Amino acid sequence: MYHKPAHSNKLAHFLLTRQLKIDKKHELWFIFGGKPVKFSLRKFAIITGLNCKPISPPPREMLKCKPEEVPYWFTFFGRDENVTGEKLEVMLRRSKNLSSVMKVKYACLLIVDGLLCRKSTGMKILKEHTEMIRDLDYFLSIP
Repeated sequence: MYHKPAHSNKLAHFLLTRQLKIDKKHELWFIFGGKPVKFSLRKFAIITGLNCKPISPPPREMLKCKPEEVPYWFTFFGRDENVTGEKLEVMLRRSKNLSSVMKVKYACLLIVDGLLCRKSTGMKILKEHTEMIRDLDYFLSIP
């Protein structure tokens, strides 16, 4: 799916379910066996064990680096301002001398910016996400 952004998660979701139009934000209704079935965010959280609570905005200091610090973007990508999911994938595949923590951070950025938040081919990795991944535990705690 990564290399074919036309098959977005919304399209896949629509194809997998025969949705009914409803006004409730955190529920899906679909037809199964000729009967309407409800699937809520609460049920999804119970089944998967994922944290589905509302996302609180990250602290401002998390999104911007402190004046005395070097932006985390330079730790990851140097001066390259146009890093896309495709470039990040190549960097991750070819990186032999990266630490396992850095590989996990690259992979997390690739999943979030290259797949989940992707809106078009060639979309750049967001600098805010790169600053947030400085603290990997915080980044992974976001639902």
